[in-house]
Amino acid sequence: MFVFVTSALAIEPHPDAVPSTHQPGDVDVAENVPFNVTDPATLRGIVMDETAAVLKGSWQYSTHTPPYVGIGYLHDQKSDKGEKSVTWTPDFPNAGKYEVRVSHCCNVRRSNNTPVIIRHAHGESIIRINQQEVPAHGKLFRSLGVFEFEAGKTGSVTISNEGADGKYVIADAVQFLPQRSSRVEEPPVYVRNEEDHSKWPQIVREGVDAARDYFGNYGPVQVYILGHEEDALNSDAFHKQIVERYCQCRHPDSIDDRAGCASGSGAELLRKALSGRGDAYLSFVDHTRPPLAELVFINPHEFNDPYLYTRGIHEYTHVYQRAFPVTPTWMMEGGAEFFACYLGEKRGWASLRNDMKTFMENVRRIEDPELGIQHMEEIDKVSLAIKKYHRHLAYDAGAWAIAFMIHHSRSQSIADMHKKFYPRVTKIGWEAALAEYVQMKDKQAFYHAFEMFLAQPWEQQLSLVGALND
Repeated sequence: MFVFVTSALAIEPHPDAVPSTHQPGDVDVAENVPFNVTDPATLRGIVMDETAAVLKGSWQYSTHTPPYVGIGYLHDQKSDKGEKSVTWTPDFPNAGKYEVRVSHCCNVRRSNNTPVIIRHAHGESIIRINQQEVPAHGKLFRSLGVFEFEAGKTGSVTISNEGADGKYVIADAVQFLPQRSSRVEEPPVYVRNEEDHSKWPQIVREGVDAARDYFGNYGPVQVYILGHEEDALNSDAFHKQIVERYCQCRHPDSIDDRAGCASGSGAELLRKALSGRGDAYLSFVDHTRPPLAELVFINPHEFNDPYLYTRGIHEYTHVYQRAFPVTPTWMMEGGAEFFACYLGEKRGWASLRNDMKTFMENVRRIEDPELGIQHMEEIDKVSLAIKKYHRHLAYDAGAWAIAFMIHHSRSQSIADMHKKFYPRVTKIGWEAALAEYVQMKDKQAFYHAFEMFLAQPWEQQLSLVGALND
């Protein structure tokens, strides 16, 4: 029995699997090695690799084609079609909706018709995937959609080689990501200093409500507003109240965890407020049930009026987006920016034309002509050289990519972006939904078309925005 040692732990191979015939370092695509995830515990959500699965039939280990999770991946040896399967049965800590992903390496020797069976609270779904295609998430994980599961060992995912096309079927790992927001009845809860009678809390609320009116009520959401122009409002009593509420919401069932929160993230929240600098952001508390969205506005008086309105729209748009499977960074941030400008214009807080012009000016400041939104699919995976253009690629180019998507849709309707596109992401994943929505072959065709669009003269680009329908 061989034991593989990673940076974090030692992992024993599955006892029922045939050992690999490849030596360490014997790989066919060396540039994909950095995308390996050696420790599954570093991934979000519930992750199970092949060592935690039940095998039916003979499966063999390999490390020849990276990337993969853990110590390697399994293949069906291209034999006994219809008689082999790999099944994972997670122990869900809570009932709810989870995005289900599977990991696999890819090349032309892989099956393009691999069946994946998801057993969930409402029955059984069978999805066939093409393992010759590069997975969207870190070149490793492919989304299968969102499914509802009961708590406990009530569901499973099975990869089978039944009906596969005579090529290799790959089984590596599965990932279950709890959905971070959903439609709710309750409006956002605001945590603020009631003695603050300035205009800033109302501006925040109006911006958030503009997005809620358009997308619907998602959450649950806590909105924290702290940091004030008047020093008297930055009292110890108010700060204590903020931290207590913040930590109570994050750790409702543990006094010890609340104490740790008060001296940790709660104290950091106050430090930011007392710094005097303006900031606004969204964070999700995944360990609560349901997951809690936190919209945090720090020293809002440091923002100008129109921008604070649209920043509220931007952050709440993310709450809406997180009700669906994860989409690429450029689509998340670009979508939030586009809708902030679009809805802001409807309320008289912004000009879509002027804002889009500013975004394009920023895009044209990117020094490397080879960089595009395709390099900003996952911000956590990019190099420092690319990350320095996070704003330009994800927000500025991303907003234009959203406009470009809408322009190439059948209806050219902005409303259809959230009414039709995002629901399709749930059913078929963002890559297939993108290709379907823009009526192109695949995401690469979209990236190429968008790259050509970015080379057009400004007035021609701007005419696209004017052609969009509400």
